[in-house]
Amino acid sequence: LTLNKEVPSVSIEQYGEIFFKNSAATYQSWNTEQLKGKVRVLQAIAGRSSAKAMNADLMSAITLEKFPETEYQTTTIINQDDSIWGTGGFVKSSAEESKEEFSWSSMVL
Repeated sequence: LTLNKEVPSVSIEQYGEIFFKNSAATYQSWNTEQLKGKVRVLQAIAGRSSAKAMNADLMSAITLEKFPETEYQTTTIINQDDSIWGTGGFVKSSAEESKEEFSWSSMVL
């Protein structure tokens, strides 16, 4: 990534962005075109609990600021391939829980 330059084009077809419908997690394909139109914090993290813990203070601070949802959004891209072998299901459920907790954010798996 380069400051003041467009983010490289990326598409995520398998899983994608997490949404909730009737309390059930659903997934929709995602691409970087969806980043346009708001100020963003873009996090790309490993699918490990240690990576989530490293970002907990940042997410708490952003939540406390109560930025207007029409102008700001955090987007977290979780690399499930960078998880400990056999923990993919845990990574997925943890991402869904985080989306519920930070409903104003965009969570991509």
